[in-house]
Amino acid sequence: MVLDREGVSRTLDTDHWSDPKVSPDGSRVAAIRGQRSVWTMDLASGDRRQMGALHGPQDFAVSLTWSRDGSRLAFLALDLAIGKDTLYLANADGKAEPKQLRTLPGVGGGLLGFAPDGNSVIYFSSQAAGDVLLRLPLGGDAPPVELAHGSTGMLGPSLSPDGRRLAYHTNANNKNEVWVRPLGDTGELGTPVRVGDGLGMTAWRADGGELYYVGAKREFMAASVRTSPTLAIGAPRRLFDLPSAIPVVASFDGLGNVSADGGAVVLAVPPRIPPPPLTEMRVVDRTGKVVATPGEPGTFFGRPMISPDGTKVAAVITKPLEDFFELWVFDLAANTGKRLFADRDVNSWIWSEDGTELIYVAQDFNSGEGGGIFRRAADGSGTPELLYRHYPGTGFNLIDWSSDGRFVLFMSGGVLDVLPLDREPREPVELIRDEFAVAQAMLSPDNRFVAFTSDETRPLNAWLWSFDPDTIAVGPASEKLQLSTEGAGGPLSWGRNGREITYRNNGAMSSVVISTSGGVSAEPPRALFRHPEAAGNASASRNGERWVFFAPALDRR
Repeated sequence: MVLDREGVSRTLDTDHWSDPKVSPDGSRVAAIRGQRSVWTMDLASGDRRQMGALHGPQDFAVSLTWSRDGSRLAFLALDLAIGKDTLYLANADGKAEPKQLRTLPGVGGGLLGFAPDGNSVIYFSSQAAGDVLLRLPLGGDAPPVELAHGSTGMLGPSLSPDGRRLAYHTNANNKNEVWVRPLGDTGELGTPVRVGDGLGMTAWRADGGELYYVGAKREFMAASVRTSPTLAIGAPRRLFDLPSAIPVVASFDGLGNVSADGGAVVLAVPPRIPPPPLTEMRVVDRTGKVVATPGEPGTFFGRPMISPDGTKVAAVITKPLEDFFELWVFDLAANTGKRLFADRDVNSWIWSEDGTELIYVAQDFNSGEGGGIFRRAADGSGTPELLYRHYPGTGFNLIDWSSDGRFVLFMSGGVLDVLPLDREPREPVELIRDEFAVAQAMLSPDNRFVAFTSDETRPLNAWLWSFDPDTIAVGPASEKLQLSTEGAGGPLSWGRNGREITYRNNGAMSSVVISTSGGVSAEPPRALFRHPEAAGNASASRNGERWVFFAPALDRR
């Protein structure tokens, strides 16, 4: 879709396109077709020509940019087979095969433009180990030059025509905003200047005097840029509202571009995706009777976590268009809910035994800060306390907090770790790492056993293993006790003072009675109740009396 400065639109092509970029002279647009090939199109006639195609089964084009004279195109492909980005250079007339120049250790980076000398391109990649901004020489064997590295919070940055400023979208403050920051001669990043609320797709006018972006309400915005004596951004002004034909998305980064004179906007219109069906929370008792439906139907993330006594539920409500999550606590008896905080990086949360505190994980993959386990009051008072900082590149998820508060269990990279909170320094201890994948795990109320699910047998089944809280280790493999043979899924939970383990199997919650007198033993599983139809993620109270499930919302009018 092509729009003029007043928002009058016309359709240029109806194929599946991404990352459109207008040529310097404004006569053509280059874009990625179906993630597998790069094309140019004449903006007047719509005639198109293929510049290059990817042939590897796991190669996907992700970004492109024009040379300043419009004679060349550089494009970037993600090679999933080797987990690296590959840089290509093509003639813009399409008369020769693109030349592969180099591979890069980043994954899914982007090209910001050609450097002013035309002999290199600027590359940006946001990784768990830290963002990296590089200048990539196009000729010879010259190595990349690092311009900046570290936590920047930048999403979809665009380089100013003189190569001295970066405009970008960020949600680092749990709010979608557009900022500009200087780029020094040696690559250092200067102090950022806020432009305004926005959803990205930043672009510069050819003289660098005007900046364009999509505003928070899907309006196309322009702001004047002054660079002397210091960087200053004028008040943003609305040019037009985006057409209703363009679907609502959380970010417009990579979906459009603006011509050098600011007179034409080209958008790759993504396909409309129907809104997800609404979900509700259902709390049930040991008979399967629904005893509460806290909150309103909506879209949720992760697992709903019911408190140990079964009186409260903590759940994360998603705000997809604002790109962050809200953690709420619902009081079942009072039928009330309270928002604790909003955070785009929260991914798992667990109650303390007395229900007064929550621990949760917040992990930022777009910075070098890693992730952390935080503790805060369940009533929202006070400030979060950092319990542990997690730096490895793999994600991690909380799965249990022991009844006495001493141990936190989390999964990271297929390994079950235990974090002792009563020792300094707080360092995780690997509890289970073997050839079989562990899906869930929970310590018994007395910390003498760990119940877990494993694919040691097929299907996934529930197991019991002795645990020594002093050495933080499981017993010999001979002490493992298999609890199920026909499959076991989540939620896995201890109940009734450690005399029962419950799990999900074939549409029902099942119970296994545990005895530890005269050696550990388990009775055959028995079904407790059928869980809600099409039920999703769930959790169980430690007293074994209540469960909460995500389930498709019902029309209760």
